[in-house]
Order: sequence, then C-alpha cells, then structure tokens
Amino acid sequence: MACCYVEIIGKDGKKHILTIDAASAYGAVEKAIEAWSRLWWWDSDVVAIVKRNDESWNVPVRKVIEKTSARLRGRG
Repeated sequence: MACCYVEIIGKDGKKHILTIDAASAYGAVEKAIEAWSRLWWWDSDVVAIVKRNDESWNVPVRKVIEKTSARLRGRG
C-alpha cells in the first residue's frame, strides 16, 4: 500500500483532501467515498484527483461507484 491524496471539489465549492493508504487510484477513491459520502457537501458527479509521489490520476467518482456496485452485486 502507498500513501495517496484524494482531492475533490464539494457542493460547497471547497477543495476537500483525504490522505489514505491504497493500492490503486480506484481504491483510493473508493475509500474517499466511504469517508465522505454521508457529508452534506458530497458530490458523486465530480472527478477526483488522486496523487501519489509525482504521479496524478483523474478518476470519475461515478465510475468507481458503478464498479463497486457491480462487484458487490456479483457476490450475491
């Protein structure tokens, strides 16, 4: 696992940043969703920016939600 920074702009217009350990950019966004999804400023239609060391990825939050839901449906 590696330390990642996940950034999004919330419905409040402010930048929100979470520092977490994750194996991938999608995994980092999935953890950010878990942490932020119940907060009033949360917006699932944004693109998260995931940074690790000198690398950066733009990850659509909606795509992570869809992949996570499909994976969970496959377990049933």
